[in-house]
Amino acid sequence: MERLSNFDGAERPAKQSERPGIAGFLSESANVNGLGIHYWTGGNPNGKPVLLWHGFLGTSYAWYKVMPLLADAGHSILVPDMRGYDV
Repeated sequence: MERLSNFDGAERPAKQSERPGIAGFLSESANVNGLGIHYWTGGNPNGKPVLLWHGFLGTSYAWYKVMPLLADAGHSILVPDMRGYDV
């Protein structure tokens, strides 16, 4: 499996499809005007919404430790990948 290294030196799987799932979250994608967008959804659909946005050269998977904590606190979580990332 090809791996990438982030600035913090931690290795991450190169492709979203190679990543393990995150318990309680759905890995989804949408096509918006011909552009593929990947995102994670989870938590309480009726909870207070929280949007987690990754930084430059990162992916939505950067939030994998935080997502379950917020979901357990009753929030509705949306974690998109920026345009062109991780589809």
